[in-house]
Amino acid sequence: MDIRKLEVFCKVYELRSFSRAGDETYLSQPTVSGHIKSLEDHLGCRLFDRLGKEVVPTRAGDILYEHAVKIIQLREETERAISLFQGKLKG
Repeated sequence: MDIRKLEVFCKVYELRSFSRAGDETYLSQPTVSGHIKSLEDHLGCRLFDRLGKEVVPTRAGDILYEHAVKIIQLREETERAISLFQGKLKG
């Protein structure tokens, strides 16, 4: 599972919009849709119900969001720890 796709998924989840998530992540709306479809195919379930312009997370989407946030935070903490180890950050 690609972390970038999880980041895009989180933006869609938070903004409830594929196009606004695209704007925030500097991706086109079709690319955002492709990332979500890839995650749905990988997990074997729908993550959002698309009701016209409205995007509503499914229960699976809620579960993935909860874990994706932790994964993204852990990646950031890991990068920070490695930077501290290498002496790139101080304090």
